Amino acid sequence: MSTFDCKVVPITILPHPNAEKLELAQVADYRCVVGKDLYKTGDLVAYIPEAAIIPEDQLHFFGYWNEAQNKGLLAGSKGDRVKAVKLRGEVSQGLVFPVNKIAMYLGQPDREFVPGDDVASLLGIVKYEPPIPVGMAGEVYNAGQAVTVDYDIENLKKYPDVLQEGEEVIFTEKLHGTSFQIGLLPIFGNAGKYHHDDHFSAGEFSTDKAYFFVASKGLGAQGLCFKDVEANKNNVYVRAARQFNLFEKLLKLRSHLEHLGHADAIDEPLILQGEVFGAVQDLTYGAKQGEIFFRAFDICVGERSYRRYFDEEVFAKAIEIMEIDRCPVLYKGPYSKEKILELTHHTKSIVCPSQISEGGVVKPTKERKDLSIPTMGGRVILKSINEDYLLRKGNATEFN
Repeated sequence: MSTFDCKVVPITILPHPNAEKLELAQVADYRCVVGKDLYKTGDLVAYIPEAAIIPEDQLHFFGYWNEAQNKGLLAGSKGDRVKAVKLRGEVSQGLVFPVNKIAMYLGQPDREFVPGDDVASLLGIVKYEPPIPVGMAGEVYNAGQAVTVDYDIENLKKYPDVLQEGEEVIFTEKLHGTSFQIGLLPIFGNAGKYHHDDHFSAGEFSTDKAYFFVASKGLGAQGLCFKDVEANKNNVYVRAARQFNLFEKLLKLRSHLEHLGHADAIDEPLILQGEVFGAVQDLTYGAKQGEIFFRAFDICVGERSYRRYFDEEVFAKAIEIMEIDRCPVLYKGPYSKEKILELTHHTKSIVCPSQISEGGVVKPTKERKDLSIPTMGGRVILKSINEDYLLRKGNATEFN
């Protein structure tokens, strides 16, 4: 999940290669198919991204209403959800609303907008959130946002200039399942402030029990975790933690922190993040009914305000120590946008070559920040999504 906004931006107009009456409106590296001569380069528009839900009156006002069917022209049962589509051979991601029409809609024809204005709240446009499946729900407690991870990866198309050509990066397959986090809490200095009766516990470490938390991506962002109770035994995240022995493997990793150059983290949360996939969403990777798989993609230490992620070299050593699999590496080497796009689009999954790939995640091999990125404290990590994945039939299950 990346940040959701509908910002005012200037557009660049490009010719549509396959249609005389259409053009392409470009916003950063996103492209939207629009009618010819409706816009010119430099015009200000609000870019309405994928997964936006458009209120019905705006569907009427901005020309996205089907009178015959009495519903919107977009995706979803009400035709009100923005989704990637292919029009005359070109992928169109999102909509553009001209700012002068937004002012008219608001009944404020003289209102002026400037680049950077976010009109989502103003227009009542919200992000589509699918219902949570039973297997991903459960009883929770509040562990506190300082402990859990708020993990948001922005899209490379939205921030096309953050990665520098030639810097060393790693590009891994983005698996289509559900992201989860499991954290090992310290037993020394800061232990008291983290422990909670509902935490998971396992084995003995020194003279004390080891305490853990388990959370989904969405719950973790809120500081919420699943309880260690009977009612959660079939929860997919709890199942994954137990099935893949992640409690024990995190204990093993903590005993190697000094060797990995993180001796200072012994009194801090140690958090493993990964993807649970298989019989989870519409892409099953060959799983049988109820079967799940797990791949790791990140490890971090510390509380949210001063969290540190492992560099690629340390991460690779860590998962080797834990004896767990990582999300497949698609490329490691000098960054080239052309290379990343080549590996992203129209490709098959490494995990299951019979199905499409969701795309990939690219980041520098040495962790760094760029404050133009609003999530994760500006951490430089971006996703690149396969067009075939975006356009697949039944694309409606994007759970957190």
